[in-house]
Amino acid sequence: CGCLPHQASFSRANLFFSKIGLFNERYRISSDYEWFLRLIQNETVKLCYYPRAIASYYAGGLSSQLRQSLPETHSIQNQCPMYQDSYWLNRRIIKYQEFVINLREWLKNAENSGNTFNINYKALETEYHALKLELEQARAKIAQIAKIVEMETGVNQNGQSSNIKLNLKNLEQV
Repeated sequence: CGCLPHQASFSRANLFFSKIGLFNERYRISSDYEWFLRLIQNETVKLCYYPRAIASYYAGGLSSQLRQSLPETHSIQNQCPMYQDSYWLNRRIIKYQEFVINLREWLKNAENSGNTFNINYKALETEYHALKLELEQARAKIAQIAKIVEMETGVNQNGQSSNIKLNLKNLEQV
């Protein structure tokens, strides 16, 4: 794709009206990109670089929605003579090949991480059930201990007591 920040560009009015022409409104998203390509290819236009920040802008606009903007950008590049020489065509092919390779690697990693997720999920699920069983067993032991304490001391779960004598041998059996 082309990324020419028109927000930080300055142009003389005569570029629009006599040398380059206006934006091509056939391109709803990338008309500025197409205009810049015409500008760059015009050898009578003097371009200069000014190494300072001129503008700061939000990059979340319509042109950042790749599904809408890339077909337009590619259409512009396909019609631009500058992009038709072997250097640019080879470069574009290489970029697409790299994209396909990266996409395949990403999908493979996503699949592997999905398998890892399933393995981790199953391990956590097993651990959860083991802890749940331990908790149920601990509750049962606590209930047994509470009964023994109540029998031996006369103190029930509400804290009411009649006799505070505890036989530790009964607790050791639990």
